[in-house]
Amino acid sequence: MAYSGLRLLEACGLKWQDVDFDRACSTSPCKGRNETKRDAVPLFPAMRELLLKIRQSRQMRKIEGIKPNDRIIRVNGCRAALKNACREAKLRRNFTHHDMRRYFTTRCMEQGVPIRTLAGWLRHKDGDALLLRTYAAHQDKHSLEMASKINFAMELDVDNVVPMRAARTNA
Repeated sequence: MAYSGLRLLEACGLKWQDVDFDRACSTSPCKGRNETKRDAVPLFPAMRELLLKIRQSRQMRKIEGIKPNDRIIRVNGCRAALKNACREAKLRRNFTHHDMRRYFTTRCMEQGVPIRTLAGWLRHKDGDALLLRTYAAHQDKHSLEMASKINFAMELDVDNVVPMRAARTNA
């Protein structure tokens, strides 16, 4: 979920037949919609690598082969894996599946993915409004970093500067 931004039920509903390694995308049922409605999401490089490792591991353990209709993860498997990982890392609290979705969202925003694109990947029905409200605080550090890249000390071509009043009347 940290590599895809999928919700828990979307991730748990993901089957091997939903992953197109050639087209680098996956489809999963949309939350709260008819299960026959499926949206495509890019298969991000880290997610692709993880899925290939899972598939290879299952094939090596000879788990009755992998059938296209098999689910990739189970709800209990996901929760248990997160709990075990937190214990192994000696974290004070257990992270949830939604923390993984937040991680995905924050990393995408920090790496410059346009908000509207990210909202589509996350399947937000309201476009980008929820993202902007929810993740504004996460943007503070990134905002300062981006602000440090703005340079006003460049040469100004005064012959091509249009005064604001003229720009308004010409528009």
